Amino acid sequence: MRMKKETMTLEQALEKYKLVLADPNSDYTGYLKYLRINFPNDRERITDCIAEDHHGFIERTKKELDAISVRIQLKNSVDVLPMSYIAENYFHRSRQWLYQRINGNIVNGKPAKFTAEEKKIFNRAVKDISKKIGAIKIV
Repeated sequence: MRMKKETMTLEQALEKYKLVLADPNSDYTGYLKYLRINFPNDRERITDCIAEDHHGFIERTKKELDAISVRIQLKNSVDVLPMSYIAENYFHRSRQWLYQRINGNIVNGKPAKFTAEEKKIFNRAVKDISKKIGAIKIV
């Protein structure tokens, strides 16, 4: 990545790095080279900033993966499970509420997700339903 000669303070260059890092199409490694060349005496500060920004990026990515992981875990089971029944009888909520959590829909500006307790309730519901289905026998 070729960087044009410009005069920036280290703080301005680090702020620009955050924007470069946020852009999935950018060549952030080229920008890192630019930082090393133009601010050789500030390696420690640059390293600290990069570590902090990458940690934040990793945490955001983990949250996004958590939001979609429920849907991935359930795969084809969503079509088989009685979601309305689970929502009403185990959560005392609507089917839409349950689907919001399964799909990680944005609710009030954040992805909806199950709490740890709600995950336990969902797992208990599935086990309970499987026992009920397993006990069905037509004679």
